[in-house]
Amino acid sequence: MRPQTAKELWTVLTDIFPGFSVHCEDEEIQPDTTLHFVMSDFTTYFGRNRDTFSESQLRKLAQFKSFQSADAVTPCETRLRFERSNS
Repeated sequence: MRPQTAKELWTVLTDIFPGFSVHCEDEEIQPDTTLHFVMSDFTTYFGRNRDTFSESQLRKLAQFKSFQSADAVTPCETRLRFERSNS
């Protein structure tokens, strides 16, 4: 199931990467917090700690991302498609 709220996304990410809860604390996630806010914080956290993650964590993240992307097109993918079609 695709997370519908920032809290749901935070929960999925902290289940996979418990250390993320220190970087982005539960108290930061308010009802008006956006999914983008959580992903921005996660991107920073992931970049700083990427060498410390287990294969299992990376696999779970890939499965989550794959599930999320099954029916979604990200802005980056849209841009790549546009660039390819215009080259």
